[in-house]
Amino acid sequence: MVQKIFRNDYRLIQFILAEYNKSGKDKILHPGDEVIYFDKITEEKIVVGYVDMVADNVKVGQTTYTVLPVRIEESLPESEKKQIREKQKVVYVLSKGSTAPELSIDSIVDWSTNLQITWQIMLKKLGLSRMKYFTKQGLATAISVNQYLDIYPNAGFVFGGHSQGSMNLQFAMSVISDPSRVIAVFLSEGPNMWEMLTEDQQLQVSSMKNVIFNIIDRKDIVPYGYDNPDQMVGQLLDLMTVSTDLVNQHMTKGYIYDSRNNLILKDFNSAVQYRINLTKVYLKLVGIELSRLHENYRGSNKELYIEYTTVAAILSTLEITVYNEIVAYKENVQLAIKLLEETWESYLSKVKELSPNLSHDERLDVLAAQGVTENTLVTIPILEIKYEY
Repeated sequence: MVQKIFRNDYRLIQFILAEYNKSGKDKILHPGDEVIYFDKITEEKIVVGYVDMVADNVKVGQTTYTVLPVRIEESLPESEKKQIREKQKVVYVLSKGSTAPELSIDSIVDWSTNLQITWQIMLKKLGLSRMKYFTKQGLATAISVNQYLDIYPNAGFVFGGHSQGSMNLQFAMSVISDPSRVIAVFLSEGPNMWEMLTEDQQLQVSSMKNVIFNIIDRKDIVPYGYDNPDQMVGQLLDLMTVSTDLVNQHMTKGYIYDSRNNLILKDFNSAVQYRINLTKVYLKLVGIELSRLHENYRGSNKELYIEYTTVAAILSTLEITVYNEIVAYKENVQLAIKLLEETWESYLSKVKELSPNLSHDERLDVLAAQGVTENTLVTIPILEIKYEY
């Protein structure tokens, strides 16, 4: 699951939107349902997992799912379900966003909430309000999220939320009882909730900044309040996008992807930091998965085996696309060259931390086997940059 979801940014966005992929009268997922999306580029069906817990509060418009790699059959006794949940090492949580504007109870609740929160943020920005405004949806989501920590006591969590789902998860992260169990939070096209949080809540989300990825398209009318990157929930991923119609703009259809199907950010430094932070998240997930797959490994060098495999996997499914970001920033060529060199050194340092039992040459050999060398990541890109610019 990890390798498939983290193959590129296009798939990450599809993961965030996976909660919408349900047809039928109620348009929600149910326990046992397969959570899927289709990679339109490779025409591949990606299975995220299977729905376990569903929090569907119609009155306040909250819908939140937990997704596991195994399907828990409804017919199982509660004691067996509990045992399966306690064995989970990673749980995916999807917070459903607003329904498309229409004359329905869900849509009216969703969009009235969107308008209320946007209005409150505007008043705060203008200094016309001191009120901390929390939506009922956000409070309900926060309650569900903290309950999940107890239901899956041995798991780390990966969250995804679009639009209103982003807003709800921003608040939930500000009050989550154990931030250390949050592996990553992927958000897109939601308003910035920073102004609505108390000082203590702001401090909490600030401490989680490197694991909260907040993706916005400024051509969309919904993600409001991102004028100061230091006063927002998570790290700002301000995208290069194209214009489309109102609904498609909000539903990420304006996003631009590079040749590797990764997002293109407006700010070069942010792009580099995003890749570094995303790689850390990926490594943590790979480490958990390897520990699970090899927990019965009988070799004498289990730790060495896991280290070696982890290093080998670093760039096999997630590529650091520093060079791809350079094309849009011709004036930053010297900075780009400097960052390429620094990124390589930083990368080697991180690999060393993760594999203390491997020698320097062994680490380089493992990376080289994946096509990752100083030549491929630094020397060749620098020559291409100098040739083009």
